[in-house]
Amino acid sequence: MNSQVRNDFTNNGYMMRSSEFRRDAALSSPQGTMELPNELTAGGAQDLFVYNLPRIDLKKGERAAVHIFESEVEYRDVYTWDLHLKKSDYGVLPNGRNTNSPLNISRNEIWHQIELTNSTKLPWTTGPAMVMQGNQPLAQELLTYTSPSDVVRVPLTISVSTKGTFAEEEVARELTALKWDGAHYAKISREAQIGICNHKAVPIDLELTFRIGGKADEVSDKGDMAFGDYNAEDWQNYRGHPAVNQSSTVKWKFNLKPGAVVSPKVAYHYFLRH
Repeated sequence: MNSQVRNDFTNNGYMMRSSEFRRDAALSSPQGTMELPNELTAGGAQDLFVYNLPRIDLKKGERAAVHIFESEVEYRDVYTWDLHLKKSDYGVLPNGRNTNSPLNISRNEIWHQIELTNSTKLPWTTGPAMVMQGNQPLAQELLTYTSPSDVVRVPLTISVSTKGTFAEEEVARELTALKWDGAHYAKISREAQIGICNHKAVPIDLELTFRIGGKADEVSDKGDMAFGDYNAEDWQNYRGHPAVNQSSTVKWKFNLKPGAVVSPKVAYHYFLRH
């Protein structure tokens, strides 16, 4: 089933044909009245939603496209940056040379996405979606199932006018700070600073996510901290015990005016075997 989202950035409306959207959060909206064509019916069965079509006869070589429904729904532009910092477990070498660990940022890209609200009475079912501005195609993505009143985000492209930078430094190192399962661990304390500048001519809503292996201790700019168990994706060549290191995720939300800059900071620590 194909989908098409026709984009007009002069208002908060999207014309949408059949689609599949990812469920993120529940919202309500007074808009979104729609009707199925007379030749179509629809119904739910268990966790499935099915459009029932009448019998269609096609001659050899013929093709058919069936219009499911069309509706105008709300949208908003949102810019997202998911920054995942991966570390190598050779920041403390067995020979005691205290070599700093190499750092790899897995993604350093700020994405422009649109957020759509399903204000219709029917779910949006599985299918690709094309986003257009007038006659100009902007993006084509696969959207996942979205129930009525839910919202979904559709990635458009990397934002070349929204720049992100990252830097960090070690602020403390305590050798033999922890002994676990017969091995000694050093406590490494670091401070990370993220910089974001809006070079666009309009304000933007920005959501920043920063994930690290270790425990976040202090966060600036009212960032929200969440902690989980050890995650192997946070590390390269990890030699320690999984119990000594957590996984931390910090999230911020900003509204950046044209030319505005934000520089949130995170102080965190982790343990390395030596």
